Amino acid sequence: DNIDENGIVYDASIKIENILFPSNQTQLLEEIPSLNKLAKYLVENPQAVIEIGAYADASGKANYNFKLSIKRGEAIKEYLVKRKVKPNQLVVVSYGEENPITLNKNIDGTWNKEGQKYNRRIEFRVIKQGELSLLVKPIADIPDEIKNRDYKYNYKKSPTEHLEIEY
Repeated sequence: DNIDENGIVYDASIKIENILFPSNQTQLLEEIPSLNKLAKYLVENPQAVIEIGAYADASGKANYNFKLSIKRGEAIKEYLVKRKVKPNQLVVVSYGEENPITLNKNIDGTWNKEGQKYNRRIEFRVIKQGELSLLVKPIADIPDEIKNRDYKYNYKKSPTEHLEIEY
């Protein structure tokens, strides 16, 4: 469970449940146990830094989806900071509707509501390991028939496109 796809063994592994948002929503409505585990790891490993990658589905304008994603990422950062994580350990990056994990539309051009649900997500990436190394597991349980075959798990924007939010 602490081994990645390349066979690298990590000290700790946290499986983050799918953190998905309803359409046009930015706030978390409940406690998320896996986020609490991530907060505990970050508090115990103050040199660790995590990217909070925030996404949207493709409905609406790209600029709106980008701003919506920022707000989603900020909501996750706020959740973790309330649990004693230092703000400088968290980097919010808005990806908007880029790199969809599932298909936003069906073959006939109609919206795929199930696919859109998974694209309104948060993904975590370790930027800097703590004293104990951490493996964050990707989103799971996505039906095969709606997976986007072009999705890249370690997708990154060019540095000029990153938008980091400081508190």
